Amino acid sequence: MFGNKFFAEVVVAVDRLSGSGGDGVTVRMIAADTGLVDSVVRPVMRRLCDGGLVAEPDRAGARSALHYRVRRTPLWAGVLSACAALA
Repeated sequence: MFGNKFFAEVVVAVDRLSGSGGDGVTVRMIAADTGLVDSVVRPVMRRLCDGGLVAEPDRAGARSALHYRVRRTPLWAGVLSACAALA
């Protein structure tokens, strides 16, 4: 589903790691939590950004970590529900 077999696993991890306070998560945090490599997580995060499900803040510097923030909308709830059922 969603064109990537790890998509559901990443979405569930993003939701778990971001918590209800809207804390940002990094690709590295998600990869460490799921046991996946960064190069697998990064395209999923890009797709979530492109779909408007997570927001990518401006970089503080050229090598600063990107903290993705979940946009807790009905769309996010629906995608999360589908992914949780698959994961």
